[in-house]
Amino acid sequence: MTHTALNMAAAASTWPMHSFVDVSGQPTEVLHAPADAQLPSLQILVLPGNPGSAHYYKDFMRQLHTAFKGQAHIYSCSHAGHDTGPHNTGKQTLKTLDEQITHKADFMRQHLLLPGRPPLVILAHSIGAYMAVKAVARLESEVTCAPYTVVQMTPTGAELDSNGKKHLLDHLLVDVIRPPILQVVALMPYFQADFGNTRQRHVRAVANRYNVMRVVAQVLAWLPLWLRVAAVGTFTGSKMSEEAVLTTCELLQPASIRQNFYMAKTEFEQLDEPFNWKLLGNLGQRARVLACPNDDWMSQTQYKHMLTRVPGLQTSWVTPGLEHAFCTNSEQCATVVGHVKAGLESAEAGLDSEVPTVGRVAIASKL
Repeated sequence: MTHTALNMAAAASTWPMHSFVDVSGQPTEVLHAPADAQLPSLQILVLPGNPGSAHYYKDFMRQLHTAFKGQAHIYSCSHAGHDTGPHNTGKQTLKTLDEQITHKADFMRQHLLLPGRPPLVILAHSIGAYMAVKAVARLESEVTCAPYTVVQMTPTGAELDSNGKKHLLDHLLVDVIRPPILQVVALMPYFQADFGNTRQRHVRAVANRYNVMRVVAQVLAWLPLWLRVAAVGTFTGSKMSEEAVLTTCELLQPASIRQNFYMAKTEFEQLDEPFNWKLLGNLGQRARVLACPNDDWMSQTQYKHMLTRVPGLQTSWVTPGLEHAFCTNSEQCATVVGHVKAGLESAEAGLDSEVPTVGRVAIASKL
């Protein structure tokens, strides 16, 4: 990649907008392509795989924004600790897969599933699909456990009239429904470990040495950018976009690499156990799966097994030209965007009876 190409890739990377938000005390990296419409009809959340950086999904987010004609807010949320922000010094606690699931549920609850916000669609890639299914199950279980957040309002003496009758003159109770989760779309999902897959065995062996990988990243971080770009380009081949190559180079930092591989270690530990297909089935027609051939993280055998465990699951087996790391290639991003949009349009009419709210709240406001 030339210096000119590097500059062009860096310029393209300034949108979607970049920020850090607080999620239960954890600084969290968020990319946001805001809707053009004054009253957007949708929120779309893109959940990464591993590495868990939202930056790999910039091209995908831009194409989603265009496909939905600016009518949707598009977000992507990096995994906790998988960013290179100033807070990520390497001293943070390593995050397990289960802690990352909690982090995603908290992010949605605290920032997206708020009264008055548009409905939410979750597009979750690879291990992000596993996180999404588990996080949504947790969020929607809250409806059963605690469907209402009650605002207690006790009238003061000033709110009593001459006859002693209580008046809530400056309060109004409004019953507000949090926005529904319309769909959970699993993009090249990773639901179950495959002991027979050679690449998974290699990644498993490396993940167990996450502290060694931190040292390797430290060495690579000392290299000049052009040399890192050349090395990444040689290793990944020509299918990766220039923007994705640059993102990879920027993420070769000890703190984030250590988090990447530690989470991978806990992924294998957790995904060695059978996946709870009931959680996916509970989503009904809101669940969709997009899969492709030659995927090291969901084989065709695993795909067929999923179909037997979740009868009626909406799926697409896309061939040819689609790979697991679709987000690093602009043409493959376009293919996935097309499937996502078509799936939403085809499901739109039949969703009303399937969609529960994620909670109801009683709020107080001034008259």
